Amino acid sequence: FLNEDGKDSTLISNEGAHQTKLGCAAKTVAMTKNLRLPMRLTYFEGPRYHIALTLMWRKVDGSSSSLAEKECNAEGNEYFFTPATNTAAAVPKAPYLGMLDRGWRPLKAENFELSSGYNLCSK
Repeated sequence: FLNEDGKDSTLISNEGAHQTKLGCAAKTVAMTKNLRLPMRLTYFEGPRYHIALTLMWRKVDGSSSSLAEKECNAEGNEYFFTPATNTAAAVPKAPYLGMLDRGWRPLKAENFELSSGYNLCSK
């Protein structure tokens, strides 16, 4: 994303070929309802029927201790969700449901505006 100086700043780096893995930010970003936060998001789709990318957020008090999340760096293609199939949707498991209980929320498709590319989340 662009930091307060207008320069590119990496918030989360979860690169490489690996199983589904929760990558977490090491710093906070102040956000408001009307804030437009330009960011560059690059990823490639993982194995078919596995969750490849979900951007999530939660409210924190700004202290480094409030950033702690026990699921950070947890990984496994079936750790957060049962695998989807061509006839059934993925089902959330306890680790993901626990994150929701702790205030985590996935960003909705309407929170994204792409300047290039195609937003598959909007379908």
